[in-house]
Amino acid sequence: MKKVTSLRNSLPAVVNAITGSRGIKIVWQGPPRTDGNTIYSDPLPVDADEETVKVIVGDIDHESSHILFSDFELLDKKQPNPLKKGLWNAFEDTVCERLMGDKYVGCQETLAESAEITLKQGHVRDGTEGPSDALMTFCDAWGRKNVLAQGVDPILESSRKELEKYLDKKGVRRLESLLSTELFSASSTEETFKLTEKVLKLIKDINDEQEEEKKQKQQGGKN
Repeated sequence: MKKVTSLRNSLPAVVNAITGSRGIKIVWQGPPRTDGNTIYSDPLPVDADEETVKVIVGDIDHESSHILFSDFELLDKKQPNPLKKGLWNAFEDTVCERLMGDKYVGCQETLAESAEITLKQGHVRDGTEGPSDALMTFCDAWGRKNVLAQGVDPILESSRKELEKYLDKKGVRRLESLLSTELFSASSTEETFKLTEKVLKLIKDINDEQEEEKKQKQQGGKN
């Protein structure tokens, strides 16, 4: 109990040291997010168990990575629709956590542990709520698995199966090829936005090709 209280009291100073900023506040009111000046976190009770502590610290490290590496002005300026925003956020999360891990090796381990505990506790989506959810969940899990080496295999596989219903296996492989080319090297909010647009264009191309194949089959059947 005393250890958790001490950790909670020290976290604002740790965040300011990590981000190189003064005056970053932590507000213990979730869901986890940041506006670049304040980190909002789920509460950290004094009797929190070890896994809860790891998840909270991971969340705070994650939001600190956005303070360090996200361009909040660009995020506000673009005002994307829900699908584009969800995809962009997935890519931004991967890139910021990768850069955070490069800068602070200890944070890489904390972020991985937090993601894996959250998965074990079932507090993650599985991509089964329609095509947009499947796409966003797959892209998030793909980055976490392949770029960040986080143990999110069950989510990656469940969302892959869902996405294949809409894009088929060939379409998903084309998406993976694009992610492999772009996501490992992206290093800014502008680049994650460009990747989001490329992914959405690819999805449109795949859907258009599927529609064209259907038309050709229908015409062939009539002949």
